[in-house]
Amino acid sequence: MDKANYIRVTEVLGIYVDFSKIKPDVLDFATDRGSRVHALTAGYAQDVWIPEIPEYCKGYFDSFTGWFDKHVVRVIYVEERFYNNVYFYAGQPDFILEMRSEGIVLIDEKTPQTHYPTWAGSLPLT
Repeated sequence: MDKANYIRVTEVLGIYVDFSKIKPDVLDFATDRGSRVHALTAGYAQDVWIPEIPEYCKGYFDSFTGWFDKHVVRVIYVEERFYNNVYFYAGQPDFILEMRSEGIVLIDEKTPQTHYPTWAGSLPLT
């Protein structure tokens, strides 16, 4: 099967998420904030120079960098897509890191104002 046709984890979980009651401008802002925070934290993890942090991302970024500097030993992958060739699904975790006390972990960063029940399902624990 062509990997472009693999089912993405977010597609599977998407049926459990309903954004229809969120105003479009609020949803657009949250989407933009999440994309920017992900780009900033990915850059930081890859030791890329970051010229300016938008004020609305600063709290997320500062929280991430403090946590990262304290707990991360080594960056293994950043935004890498992985494919399961048995069940034909794909996923792209934000980070796979070696942590000081937990060993190797998969991190899926979240930036919303509220918790979503699908988050636990997005992490394939085996």
